[in-house]
Amino acid sequence: MILTKNSRAERVRLWREQHVRMLRLEPRLRKELLDEMRSAGHQAVMALVSGRSFERAMEHHAANLQQILAKHYRRTGEAFAQGYIRETVKHFPLRETKDAQNEFSENFRRWVSTWSFTKAQRIAGVTRDKVRHAVIEGEAEGENVEQIAKRIRTETGGLLGRARAVTIARTEVHAAAGYATEAIADSLNLGTRVNVWASTEGARTRPTHADADGQEREKGDLFMVGDALLRFPGDPNGPAEEVINCRCNLLHKYPDLAWMDAEDDEE
Repeated sequence: MILTKNSRAERVRLWREQHVRMLRLEPRLRKELLDEMRSAGHQAVMALVSGRSFERAMEHHAANLQQILAKHYRRTGEAFAQGYIRETVKHFPLRETKDAQNEFSENFRRWVSTWSFTKAQRIAGVTRDKVRHAVIEGEAEGENVEQIAKRIRTETGGLLGRARAVTIARTEVHAAAGYATEAIADSLNLGTRVNVWASTEGARTRPTHADADGQEREKGDLFMVGDALLRFPGDPNGPAEEVINCRCNLLHKYPDLAWMDAEDDEE
């Protein structure tokens, strides 16, 4: 989003707009992730009951996850890119956007291909670890197959599985939104750009993220958030403690744009 007032109130307003957009995108991804994790758990249980290797039975889990993530990355990227283009037309009415959209689509396609594979492998690895742990724990407790199967179902589809799907969906939508915002801005090349970190107040906001609110960086420079260097909020290359469940957003300020409020009016 393009910041046109140099105030916290405006940052909060734009943060809310982007947050609402992400909230609308998360539920479908959350459901598909949970369905896939339940399916992987079911395959593991069936293998366990029949005496087969549960890891072999889950071998398609990563590929299925990659398809799900890639689809929702594209959906999120398109939503945020189109939102940015609407802002561009509003504030830079003479700017041609067609070539920029084509360039963005190609850049974002490459990011989706790379990151959906990487993330799917990580998620699938955690699923396998959880199933393996359930089996080992159950056997150590002297449980029968049905009792171990119940452990697996809880990990992959019960309350724990649902909580995991919520976290993954929120984090991955955020990552795609952040990358898309940077990528479409780079493609549009609207002039000198300042990146602005926008967080929100509240008990759930991490102290390091609250401290980063309003932090400005020139294009290409990284934000300092706690001890981490991040390209944008939700940067998937950042450490988990600064990325998972992050609710901050990225805003852009263009000094060449005629600002509605030239002075900082924060109180």
